[in-house]
Amino acid sequence: MGYNPKSPRDTLKQALQMELITEGHAWLNALDKRNLTTHTYDEATSKEVAKLIQEQFAPLLQKLYLHFKPLYDTN
Repeated sequence: MGYNPKSPRDTLKQALQMELITEGHAWLNALDKRNLTTHTYDEATSKEVAKLIQEQFAPLLQKLYLHFKPLYDTN
């Protein structure tokens, strides 16, 4: 396909354009929170992000998984 995104943000933008993902703002929020947690050791921030992972980001990943799963099922 010839795609060569230069960053995670570029990857998300390309996936959105290709309609592999929807809810672009939610994906960008997940990326922002991921970046935040790599540079902070604040317990309150960690707990907030853990809650977001369970409530918002895990469903996004589940949706992406279900999108790709039929492509790899051999049954």
